[in-house]
Parts: sequence; structure tokens; C-alpha cells
Amino acid sequence: MSLFKTDKEKTSWKYVVAIMILIAASLFLGNPVLQIMKDNNVQASFFLSSMVLIGLAIFYRNSELIFVKTKLYLFFSFAAVILLLLVRLGIEERSHLIEYGIITLLVYKAVEARFPDQKEIGKLKYLAALIFAIGLSVIDEILQHFFPNRVFDLQDLLFNTLAVLFTLGVIFVTEYMWLRQAEKK
Repeated sequence: MSLFKTDKEKTSWKYVVAIMILIAASLFLGNPVLQIMKDNNVQASFFLSSMVLIGLAIFYRNSELIFVKTKLYLFFSFAAVILLLLVRLGIEERSHLIEYGIITLLVYKAVEARFPDQKEIGKLKYLAALIFAIGLSVIDEILQHFFPNRVFDLQDLLFNTLAVLFTLGVIFVTEYMWLRQAEKK
């Protein structure tokens, strides 16, 4: 028996793992990058660019265009996290908000792939995504305990949880809007 119901679900979880690896990579960045990232203008531009990318990822996740739905939201997701790998050293708490927004988006996509029939799972898909995304956050914080100059931080867990809740809220609202628009047609 396979762990995954569909190839789409398996692919979605692969993206979640890839993003978690990118986030963990920030633990290994050294002082040269830290020095560059201390410039407030550099931090602000990377952070604002990442915010735009996560917004585009969430928007295009619900697009009706096949190319947009399957490719662009992933591109925007990965681009946002990669930018934040550099920013994380300078403005860590804000980067958590975006990183875990992306994680939540991808986890939600994996849950959707597992239960493609809306009636089969209903609103439980949000709860499942919430549990998985926060679980990944806890794992991330536990791993940081084992790295020099890193600690398990409850404040980071709070920021991650806020990101998860915000992203699920945005997904819920956009899905509701798309549903209402489809009903009008």
C-alpha cells in the first residue's frame, strides 16, 4: 500500500520537503552573507519582494488556467523562500511569516491532492493543513536546538503559527470567492 493516494499528492509533499530543506539551509549561511544582509535597504527589498511573491503564489494557486495553476504558484513559492534564505539572517521573525506561509500553501495543496472530492473532507482539509504546517514548524525549531548560535524559540513558533493561520485564512477567502464566482456563471 502506497503512502500517497495520487502522484499529485506525492509531488506536493516533495515540494514541502524541498522548501523545508531551503529553510534549513539558512542555518548554514555564514558571516559574509550576514554582513551584506545587515544593510536595511537590502533587507527591505528582499522582504518586500518575498511578500509580493507569496501573494502571487496564493492568488495563482486558485487560477483557472492550467499553466498558471501548476507552475507559477510553485515558482513564486520557491522564489520567495530563496530570497528569504538571505534575509533570514537579518530579519528572521518576518521571514518566518513568509516561509511558513509558503509551507502552509504547499501542505494545503498536498491535503487537497489526497482528498480531491471537496465533500469527502470538507473543512477538515484546513485543520489537516494547520496540524501538518505547525508540526513542521515545531520540527524546525527542535532541529535549531542542535545548531550552534541557534535556539528553540517559542516566539518563532508564534510567528510560524500566525503565518499558518493567515495563509489558511487567505486560502479560505479566495476559495470562497472563486466558488461564489463559479456559482454566478
